[in-house]
Amino acid sequence: RQNFPCCRRISSDNVLNLLNKNENFKGTYVYLSLLRSIIIGFIEKSSTIEERLYHIWTVVFTCRLWWPWIHYWAIKNSSNNDNSESVKQVKSNSFITKPTFWCIEINAHTLLYIILLVIKNKLPVDALSTYLFNSQTCENTFRIARALSGPYSSITNFTVKSFINRCEKISIINSIKTQGGQIGDYQFKFPQHHKHDKEVHVYSVNPLKQLNLTLWLPAFFCENQSF
Repeated sequence: RQNFPCCRRISSDNVLNLLNKNENFKGTYVYLSLLRSIIIGFIEKSSTIEERLYHIWTVVFTCRLWWPWIHYWAIKNSSNNDNSESVKQVKSNSFITKPTFWCIEINAHTLLYIILLVIKNKLPVDALSTYLFNSQTCENTFRIARALSGPYSSITNFTVKSFINRCEKISIINSIKTQGGQIGDYQFKFPQHHKHDKEVHVYSVNPLKQLNLTLWLPAFFCENQSF
């Protein structure tokens, strides 16, 4: 069962600082640092787009180096045949699962592709809100679409075309919420749950257009080395 609050606690700065002080826990420190980078890159609402790119691609490059290093280490430190099932099992248990690895790769490339589409004005700036890219958001969108039937209608099912039309209405409402409910001289106030985090970074397309990803990414990685 998913337990995201637990993942956030075990990858906190206090835990990482304690692990980093002990040389015997370097592997655990790196693993939890990757978990922390994934949280910052995709889930934290206050992360800037530069921070998202840096942290998620740090995870990608670390995992790419991690997997071949495990193969090399297993061959050099095992007296068994490298093709034996026991050695293969050791390699598999010493790395994250393959679905997790490919999920990280796909999400990292998707984030970069979305940024390029935003720069070319093919997607709105709101598309950079990666913390909304989860199943809970999809389920919530479907619930809101059903609620748009109206108070005097008992019809809760709809066609695909009807769902797309309702999604357009939901998109307009969310756009108003993103702008803080301020449109010209008029202001809309929406009720907000007390558990919802209000620390959300407001993105702008102008700094992104000035961002040369080919030159910026290598320089940013060199200046911010994690391990």
